[in-house]
Amino acid sequence: MSPERWRRAEAIFGAAVERPPAERPAFVERACGEDPHLRRQVDELLAADGEAGGFLSQPVIEELKSPGGGDHPAGLGGAATLGPYRLVRKLGEGGMSTVYLAVRADRELRRRVALKCLRTTAAGAEERRRLERERQILASLDHPSIARLYDAGTTAGGLPYFVMEYIEGEAITAYCDRHRLSIGERLDLFRQVCAAVRYAHQNLIVHRDIKPSNILVGASGTPKLLDFGIAKWLNPELTSSQLLMTVPWRRFLTPEYASPEQIQGQPVTTTSDVYSLGVLLFELLAGSRPFRFDPAAPREIERRILEEEPPLASAALAVHPEREAIARARRSEPQKLRRQLAGDLDLIVAKALRKEPRRRYGSAEELAEDLRRYQSGLPVTARKPTFLYRSARFLARNRLAVAVAVAFVTLLTAAAAGLGWLSLQLTRQRDQAIAERQHARTLAKFFQGILEYTNPQLASGAMIPARELVDRAAAELRHLDDDPEVQAEVMNSLGRTYYSLGLYRESVAMHEAALARRQTIYGSGHLAVSSSLLNLGMARLGMGDLAGAEAAMRRTIVIRRAIFPGDHVTTAAALRALAVVLAVRGPADEAEAVANEALAMFRRLRDEEHADVTNTLYDLGNALYLRGKLDQAEATYRRSLERRRASLGPGHLLIATNLLRLGNVLIDLDDLEGAERALTEARAIMSARLARDHLFRLRLDIVLARLDLARGDAASARDLLERDLELARSRLGSDHYIVAKLMLTLGRAHLVLGTPEAAAEPLERALAIYRQVLHHGDARTTSALVALGRCQLELGRLDEARATLRKAQELLLSKEPPRADLLDEVRKALGRVPGSGEGIRSTSMSSSGHDSRVT
Repeated sequence: MSPERWRRAEAIFGAAVERPPAERPAFVERACGEDPHLRRQVDELLAADGEAGGFLSQPVIEELKSPGGGDHPAGLGGAATLGPYRLVRKLGEGGMSTVYLAVRADRELRRRVALKCLRTTAAGAEERRRLERERQILASLDHPSIARLYDAGTTAGGLPYFVMEYIEGEAITAYCDRHRLSIGERLDLFRQVCAAVRYAHQNLIVHRDIKPSNILVGASGTPKLLDFGIAKWLNPELTSSQLLMTVPWRRFLTPEYASPEQIQGQPVTTTSDVYSLGVLLFELLAGSRPFRFDPAAPREIERRILEEEPPLASAALAVHPEREAIARARRSEPQKLRRQLAGDLDLIVAKALRKEPRRRYGSAEELAEDLRRYQSGLPVTARKPTFLYRSARFLARNRLAVAVAVAFVTLLTAAAAGLGWLSLQLTRQRDQAIAERQHARTLAKFFQGILEYTNPQLASGAMIPARELVDRAAAELRHLDDDPEVQAEVMNSLGRTYYSLGLYRESVAMHEAALARRQTIYGSGHLAVSSSLLNLGMARLGMGDLAGAEAAMRRTIVIRRAIFPGDHVTTAAALRALAVVLAVRGPADEAEAVANEALAMFRRLRDEEHADVTNTLYDLGNALYLRGKLDQAEATYRRSLERRRASLGPGHLLIATNLLRLGNVLIDLDDLEGAERALTEARAIMSARLARDHLFRLRLDIVLARLDLARGDAASARDLLERDLELARSRLGSDHYIVAKLMLTLGRAHLVLGTPEAAAEPLERALAIYRQVLHHGDARTTSALVALGRCQLELGRLDEARATLRKAQELLLSKEPPRADLLDEVRKALGRVPGSGEGIRSTSMSSSGHDSRVT
């Protein structure tokens, strides 16, 4: 075969191995066209690749066959054993070897393992040497992020095998996307991979095939580096110019992750793995690889890898057609994610991807260290130390001065937003303050430039200037890079300000950054870390990431209970925060229990009239309402409202939110006049204090629409909700639980108006969102099922209606006690479905009466 045809076969092979095994034959057939010789060569490469390793990440192909003969382990059947290992099923196979899921079942130990062995006595000396080399490499490695070697031996027929740790997980890129890991969380995971690669390098082993499918992450969240099938030892006695030659192995490379020297067949050093790590980092951050290749164009592959500079990660994201989905998978937005990647992260990735090995990071450790410096807010080595860069770090080193200036800016921000609680609590020694007084004056003048960008209406309390001012302050955070402790404090304050403005995504990003700084500074168990977690949880709740919010609150409680084993106000505050999240996500009974636990602890630590007790009473009311305990919820809301009026004075936002909740429960209790009074006052306060698209005002509109429905004015309810729906989608995203509330209430309005065809889509969408974000069996999910069942009934879709309503009934009856109001509605609706089997007489749902079910 000519060199040109060989390169083409290699290119097709490289693209094929990145596809699932089931898709490879069709792909190879298309790529090879009418060239049977080329097809045969590619098939041989694929077979050799399977034999070289990489099976731990393969899916189950087939169960073990029935018993057979010889030394071929696959023929031994389901009861086959090799030493103490019982083979369970085949995980994968290549040209000469097979990997099985096996169980060690003897008196010493019982565990699942992956067992790799040659499949036939026809295996030649080279295949045996290759398997032995892989076994020796694994035997020399003992690291938590590298699949471990457990055992080795030979079959009765003399075939070698070895036993490895069985990894049950998914590729690191898929894991990060499925769990919607933020950039900071992805960097944490990637640094663990770097640690594994560093360890291999320290043991004179170069992996040579680092890519997502060779790094699995399981339920524990620990990445595992796999497949040392083409790894090689570095001979410490050789000079750098005599290191690993890759020509014999070039056919096994994955071009998208291979370094230029690997493509050229030049000597390989540890910096070749650094290049592959750079490609992986690019993909984790930007959602794509630097290069994508046509497998049928080998010359183009070589040209691009050897000559074309890879794009910056931020630039690749900006032009990617799926940038919205990529950003969502990172809990971000395209523009914000691009800004986050631009700058130091772009430069770090670019340095790892240099064409010349000497210009890359010298080791995986250096790459990981630069990422650690980035996450800690320190200067990175990938950035040229320009005068401006050094000057920014000089400013950052003046801790008190910058903190005072930023405090000044953030306090003005709070004033502009009408939220006076924002401040930075600075406690420093008097002599330090005197020594840095001049720096404070200089930096105050510097930050005065920020204020010049604000709207002249700043003093009026308008929200837009406040947003501009906070964004400007956030943009200046880089000047605190050399002092991550103060930087984290400022980030925390800005995150809370973003939250107060209803800018939840920005708040999440700021609190994630603060959390990363504090974890680096203090470790994972510090009180400051728990504070960042609590703030992050509240921001995630606002953004609609209910699972992420709950996880953050539970981590906060664990940290604080470890620090303060008994009663403590910080522990009570964390319990209260968890109750807030559970009152939104469910389960309702746990929300009530946690709220009561927080309330009891606060009462042991505080006076009865303290704000902590009052606020927790309000949260308990939310949990009681979610459980359907309407009378208790009303009484609790009234108690917290009375105390807030006495302590806060008129016009406070907490009074408005309390009135909103009270009005909501009064609708369910048919006290429509009382509900109107409460909601009118709440609307007056919120209109004066909050932007039109603020989360609280959207919630208020939902309750006002419920009041309109209760009064029989479904048209007004529909108009209000349709106006808000697009606003909510653009502001909060299509999958937010507030959007579900809007759509459910809108669907009910259409049912009352006699337009079930218009109700179907919003009701179906509301149900889908609730099923996605709420706890299983939540009353709001059941309520959406009931409304959808009624809609299907009105549309004549009787089979669907029967199934939907029975599902709702099943969920209700699984609770103890079931919600009587919802159960009654379900039974009435089922009574109208022919053949439903319900013995309860139907009572038609009134087209004018109000439907006040929980939303």
